[in-house]
Amino acid sequence: SMELGRVAPNVSANVGTISGGNADNIIPAECRVTGECRALTREILDRTRSSLEEAMQDAARAGGGKVTTDWKLEYEGFRFDEEDEMVKLVCSAATAIGLEARVEISGGGTDANILSSKGARPLALGTGMTDFHATTEHIAVRDLVDTARHILAICSAIASR
Repeated sequence: SMELGRVAPNVSANVGTISGGNADNIIPAECRVTGECRALTREILDRTRSSLEEAMQDAARAGGGKVTTDWKLEYEGFRFDEEDEMVKLVCSAATAIGLEARVEISGGGTDANILSSKGARPLALGTGMTDFHATTEHIAVRDLVDTARHILAICSAIASR
């Protein structure tokens, strides 16, 4: 009964592993479930986490069991205004080399989230990768080349300021 996957815009919840028991023909006394949830704001993250925990508690009670949870916040979400000077510079650099500039909100987690929590102002740039975290995840060579061109254009724009 857990709502998993992309549960709302910029909100995801996933179960990554389920493990337990020590023989095929014996009901395990316990199992361990790991996963994560992500959201742009702490409020939405807390609601998502509560929903997951409630579903686990209800299922455990229905089966005569119990659940113990251990939640760990890996990183906070962050957001830039489209009118931010650095956002405009990065978009202009893309346009200058013939790339389409788009500002989007991502539900992903990157080093930028960690750096942001430490006071830095990082922008996470899209690279053209598709099918994130799937067995079909890939990026085209052209997109790698365009990413390098874009970074060079950004560096050039910053250097000429």
